[in-house]
Amino acid sequence: MRILSLTVRNYRIHGETTVDFDPARNLIGGDNESGKSTLAEAMHRVLFLRAKTGGKIQKSMVSSLHPGAPEVALRFEENGEIWTVEKRFSGTSGTASLSSSRGAALKDEEAEKKLAELLRNADGSARKEKDLESCWAHLWVWQGTSGNDGATLAVDQKDQLIKRLQRDGLAAVMQSDLDQSVRERIGAAHAEIFTSQGRVKANSALDEAEKALEKAREKLADAKAKSSELDQAVNAQRNAVIALENAEKALPEAKRNLEIAQTGLASAKQLESRLENEKANLKAAIAEHADLVRNDKKINDLLVAMTAAAEKLSPLEAKLSILEDQEQAAAKAAAAAEAKLEELTSKTRSARLAHDFSLAAVTHFEKVEVFQECSRKAEEISGIAAALDEDRKALSALPEISPEDLVDLRGLEAWIREQEVALAAIASGIELLASDVPVSLDGRTLDVATQRTITSPAELLIGAGTRIRIHPGGGSSLTAARETEAGTRQKLRETLDRLTVSSLEEATRIQSNRQLLEQKIATTSARLQALGAEQIVSRLAAAEAARDASAAEMKRRYQALEAGAGLAPPEDLAAAEKLVRLTGENLEEIGSKERECLAEREESRKVHQKASAAKTSHRSSIESSLQTHTELKIQAETLSQSYGDAAKRTAAIHLAEEKVTRLDAITTGTREALAELDPEALERDRARFERSLQVNADKISEARETIAACRAKLTLDGSHDPEADILRAQAHMERTEITYLSEKRRADSIALLEKLFSESQATIRTQITQPIAERVSGYLEALHGRGTRAELVFGDKEHELTLTRPGEPSFSFENLSGGAKEQLAAALRLAMAEILAADHDGSLPILFDDAFAFTDPTRVQALQRMLDLAATRGLQIIVLSCSPADYAALAAKECHLSPQARPTR
Repeated sequence: MRILSLTVRNYRIHGETTVDFDPARNLIGGDNESGKSTLAEAMHRVLFLRAKTGGKIQKSMVSSLHPGAPEVALRFEENGEIWTVEKRFSGTSGTASLSSSRGAALKDEEAEKKLAELLRNADGSARKEKDLESCWAHLWVWQGTSGNDGATLAVDQKDQLIKRLQRDGLAAVMQSDLDQSVRERIGAAHAEIFTSQGRVKANSALDEAEKALEKAREKLADAKAKSSELDQAVNAQRNAVIALENAEKALPEAKRNLEIAQTGLASAKQLESRLENEKANLKAAIAEHADLVRNDKKINDLLVAMTAAAEKLSPLEAKLSILEDQEQAAAKAAAAAEAKLEELTSKTRSARLAHDFSLAAVTHFEKVEVFQECSRKAEEISGIAAALDEDRKALSALPEISPEDLVDLRGLEAWIREQEVALAAIASGIELLASDVPVSLDGRTLDVATQRTITSPAELLIGAGTRIRIHPGGGSSLTAARETEAGTRQKLRETLDRLTVSSLEEATRIQSNRQLLEQKIATTSARLQALGAEQIVSRLAAAEAARDASAAEMKRRYQALEAGAGLAPPEDLAAAEKLVRLTGENLEEIGSKERECLAEREESRKVHQKASAAKTSHRSSIESSLQTHTELKIQAETLSQSYGDAAKRTAAIHLAEEKVTRLDAITTGTREALAELDPEALERDRARFERSLQVNADKISEARETIAACRAKLTLDGSHDPEADILRAQAHMERTEITYLSEKRRADSIALLEKLFSESQATIRTQITQPIAERVSGYLEALHGRGTRAELVFGDKEHELTLTRPGEPSFSFENLSGGAKEQLAAALRLAMAEILAADHDGSLPILFDDAFAFTDPTRVQALQRMLDLAATRGLQIIVLSCSPADYAALAAKECHLSPQARPTR
């Protein structure tokens, strides 16, 4: 079998990737995360995993980068016929197909069964992840498994290897039927007596004889123990009487010693209590002295800091006047920029409305053409369809306004009302009561007894030479409020223009009408569908509705223009498209000017904000310095009132020091007196004497109990003859021992025969595995030189693979280095693949996924000689590597994978 090509789609990081394979040598290279191992997995799963598999296995294949279910297509050659298997892994809706170059085409279950037959997979395609790992495990070297035990690989394929070798005449040593029959009888007899671990089986004849002998020995031991117990009871009673007398003599002395220790402990506790009180008094005196010293230092520090704070105030007040002048100049520049921006914003709105109208005209003429085309195809619309068209016309004539749009409009109007109230609250009023000269406000004459409200900076002209600038609301706060109110109004105008309505009331009415019409259209459409109207009827109705909607939209857009803005409605599509270009260019030009003006306004606003912030910050610094000076003065005066002047504080500190010295001397005397009593030693004595009392009391109680128990035992057991019981138990044990020895000899004989037959079986297995070992050695010689040998042993319980290099001792597989394990396992895989390839037209693919991670660069070069030898013997070699340059000498067909792009977030 040879793999010809692989295509994967929507498989993890692969959107669609195709790889063509050489019949002999292949190298797939790429950095980490480029998807090499994913290709190896996809190739394996299309061969052995059912397409309808779901759960974690299917989810692990799904791509987070590319939509759609994972798909894999594989072309391979088997026995001179080219097959193509394609699977779509989408759970229960998954599909599988298998086709051949001779015309066979199978689907789903038939395809799965035929594929399993081609792969010699007797159990069919694998369903679970643990089953997947066992499929072609000797041919698929997954990343991280290259150093697994090689003997286990051979054991998994043992039956197929032996059958293949026997067909080739390379494993001719076999057992005869008689040998096998005798072996089975010996095995059956051995199984009756021994477990699989070689231990005696429960309830067997040998086990029963052994148990009977053990019981007889126990009975003899019991007889001897009873005789010994009577002797021990006599001695125990004698010793208990002596112990009782000694314990009763020791009790009075222990009581006197305990009373002396308890008296000393009482005195020590009194001293300890007094010492704790004295420590508390000393601690309080020390704290009082520290508090006096700390507050004296704090008062002195406050006086120094207060002097420094007063010196910092003078230069700060001088700088404040300069900053106020700078802030006023910046405010004037910001107001001028704002006025210019408002003018350009109005022009931009007009240009945008004109452009929106031209776009609506183009849309309308396009819809007209679509409607005319549908009208030519439609011949008859009647009944319910006519009513549906009328409803759709009515709906299309209304602007598209959603409940969310109404919520937005209501919110904007409420916010504008709040801003108007805020402006009114901070605005200023002016009224001319009497004047001998003309008075005007912002160029408009101010009449007597007429009141005007000012919400923005205004200029008052009195006569010919007096000009006054009025700043209502404190300047910057009013400006911010006006900007917020103007921005909200602009947003409301834009929202109304987008919806092509003039007010919230109109939008509410239109939205209510739209809901009624939409419900009616939905009901009528359902009836029309139930009656089975032709598709053309729906298309014509939709086209006509679109035409009417676009006409209404164009009309609304034209009506939204201010007196038409000098534009005439276009007559056809070409005129509308020309109008789109003209209005678009005009909108772009005015929009550019508006953006420039907006930048100027933002810059002037930043300058004003910066000047205002500098003034505010400086004023805060002056206030902070004043506050600091005041706080320092208050703190110093408060502490001085509490602790007095410097002389009084010094005297108080001296008295506190004397008190600490006196209390420390008292505490030291009490501590020395307590140390002389040594309360810890007294406590140990008390505990020791209490233990002595308890021990002697326990001895008295125990001795009395022992004496009573011994008397009772001697009274009860005195009627038996212990010697006669011992003789009877001895005779019974000798009889059971004879029976046990007979069963033991029979079991040992059967065990010996089993061992001899097992050793014979091992010899036969060695002769069977010798051809496999010779092939492995041939590959190892290509790697390590002539004389390198491998030995493979199949045991009943253990299996072993060893390596012998020239001039070195033999090493078992588990004792080899990581690199040597990879190399020996690879040689064994190649040898097994070469033997099993005879069942697959002389060739099998063998894949190595970064399989030589522990092999040094020099060995990798030699490994290529071994891989090339396998390719010349008919195997198809597929190597996946992060360092493809290391395999340049293999002269393989190379495919390089680039890192897959990730979606940005």
